[in-house]
Amino acid sequence: MAQKSATSSPLWGPALLSCWRGKCPRCHEGVLFSKRFRLRDDCESCGLVFRKDGGMTGQMYVSAAVTEVFALAILVVIYLATDWSTAVSLTVGLSLVVVFSYWLLPRSMAFWVGVEYATDTANERHAQASFEQSEKSRKTDA
Repeated sequence: MAQKSATSSPLWGPALLSCWRGKCPRCHEGVLFSKRFRLRDDCESCGLVFRKDGGMTGQMYVSAAVTEVFALAILVVIYLATDWSTAVSLTVGLSLVVVFSYWLLPRSMAFWVGVEYATDTANERHAQASFEQSEKSRKTDA
């Protein structure tokens, strides 16, 4: 039997899409955040634990890497497209990067919850059974 790649799992698409919308990756109903920057400990609908011990380290790496790429892009655009002074360039560039960071933070937290859910083998077995059941019901409906 051929080994499936991690990204061929039926979890990746629905889990990440649900997390992008701020919903639980398992039940797609419970909300991820109690406040804008406050990730809930677990889902109020299905009980899925969002915060695992040391689990948000990946979110920090995602957030830092994406923000650094954005900052570099802003730097290049300001340098090539404007003739602003250094003070104006720094003020505009840093302001844009700070606003982007605040916009990105909850999205990177949600993304990482989806990644953790999709890569957890216990969740994959549960989702695979649900996926197979929905495929069977789809074939019988057709």
